[in-house]
Amino acid sequence: MNTEQAILETIRTLPQDKQQEVLDFAEFLKQKTEGKDQLKRFKQLVENWRAEQDPFSSVINFDHPAYKAIIGMGMDAVPLILRELQEDPDYWFWALQQITKENPVEAGQEGNLELMTLVWLSWGEERGYISK
Repeated sequence: MNTEQAILETIRTLPQDKQQEVLDFAEFLKQKTEGKDQLKRFKQLVENWRAEQDPFSSVINFDHPAYKAIIGMGMDAVPLILRELQEDPDYWFWALQQITKENPVEAGQEGNLELMTLVWLSWGEERGYISK
């Protein structure tokens, strides 16, 4: 008997409510595994995007395929971007705006990387995407 068969045989002996608990736990494990895959993909895209930026240019390439792919990850990317901002501030604000359709940065704060970072991190904390 293989592992899958053993699991099914055991689950079948459980009451319905316990079967649901097993299913819920399996879903939790699946999401946890997918989350690790997303984090790995995100880190690779960040590395790719940063590696291809001109360190001597003040122009940020928001059209870079890796940056666009991060935006394409949708709301799943928001906590990852915010954690990235916590660790290594960079110009993630366009991506955050595109994904969330929000912009907590006021007109007088635009252009100030440090201040914009603090505003977005505060926004993320208020919404539960990250903790301090």
